[in-house]
Parts: sequence; C-alpha cells; structure tokens
Amino acid sequence: MEDQFIKDALQPIQYIDANGQIQDINPTEMLKFDNTNIPFETQANAYFLVSRLSERKRLEFKDMESQLDAVKSKLYLKYVGDDILREAAGGKKPPEAMINSAVVADPKYQAVEKRCNALEYQSRLLNWLGKAIEMKSNLMISASAEHRQYMKANPMNSTYANQ
Repeated sequence: MEDQFIKDALQPIQYIDANGQIQDINPTEMLKFDNTNIPFETQANAYFLVSRLSERKRLEFKDMESQLDAVKSKLYLKYVGDDILREAAGGKKPPEAMINSAVVADPKYQAVEKRCNALEYQSRLLNWLGKAIEMKSNLMISASAEHRQYMKANPMNSTYANQ
C-alpha cells in the first residue's frame, strides 16, 4: 500500500467542477517551468483552484472524522454491555483497554477510519501541490527579474532593438 501512495503522488487528480463535470489536474504539467514563457495569470488560477480543492477535501476529512467519532461512540456503548467482554472481565464492566481494543478491531470502525485516512492524505497532497505552485511562482519571479537585468545589461539582445 505504501508503494501505491508513492506511485500516485504525481498522478492526475480528478475533481468535479461547478458544472458537475469531472476534470483533471495534472501536477506534472502544472509544475513545469519554461523561463521563455512565464504565464503569471495561469499561476494564480491554478493556485486558487488547488487551494479551493484542498480546503474542500479538508472539510470532507473533518466531516469524516466526526463520523468516525460517532461510530466509535456507538461501538463503545455496544461493547460496554457485550456479554463476551463482560465474561472475560469476570462478570464486571470490561476495562477501558478491552473496550477500546474491541472498538478499533470492529470492521465498521476500520472502514470509516480507512476512509478518513484517505481523505486526510488527499487533503495533504493538494496542500503540498499548492505549496509547489507557490515555489514555482517564486522561481518565475526570480527568472523574470534575471531576464530584465540581462536585457538592461545587453540592450542589443532586446526584441525592440532588432525592430
């Protein structure tokens, strides 16, 4: 499973746009840099899109965490009165460690926890893609400044001088 996370880190990310259409974000394409073509306007759009998707995914993750808490609470109540656990505890209320172990071993809890973990991963991935876009933007600004300095120092290389 760890290998899958590594393999999918730069795979296209699908999302549903405002029109209900499935769209793809290709991180590799989004992060390419060509200092001869510096598209500043698309950087802001890309950053906004990725930030918005990241926040949406974070909200889904937080909602799933709430569901996980609800499942945990229901299972806790179930296992407090469980006859098998009570018998194992000598006819008394099972100890907290025994109840908690039964809760986290329950397939219902594991399914919701797995979904919660996947949403957290997706949220973090989008967050880091946003940071990578910021880094690309900084690189673009530096390259543009270096190009302006070069053109000042070498005015004969300017496209205006050749016309």
